[in-house]
Amino acid sequence: MIPVLIFFCSVAGVCQFGVHYWRATISAVAAQAVSDRAWAALGISSAEVKPRDFRALMSLSKMAPALRGSNGGLRAIQAYYLVIETLGRALPMMAGWAEREMVTCAKFAAARLVKRLEVNVACTVEVQKY
Repeated sequence: MIPVLIFFCSVAGVCQFGVHYWRATISAVAAQAVSDRAWAALGISSAEVKPRDFRALMSLSKMAPALRGSNGGLRAIQAYYLVIETLGRALPMMAGWAEREMVTCAKFAAARLVKRLEVNVACTVEVQKY
């Protein structure tokens, strides 16, 4: 009985660590600076990102497959966004936190798309040299 309890506590601890690590990674990528030129390229008018901008960024990602990168897109962050959005609607006391998390998701998506855009531009420049 004790080994089973220790096993489940260990699994819960590893899962909790994984979730915290994943959120820290999202926050670190979302904190990266994005230039005004990149915001214009992404179709967002100002550098102040709003939660609704996430859907526009996902639409851009779907319309431009070259911006998806090697991992095929932003599925995990999109799933996280949908969970947070649902929690924010279902529990009004969590609405403020949910909105901040959705902004973080939008900034993460913007940073990833800008990175892919920069890689695509660099590849284009390399190809044009020949």
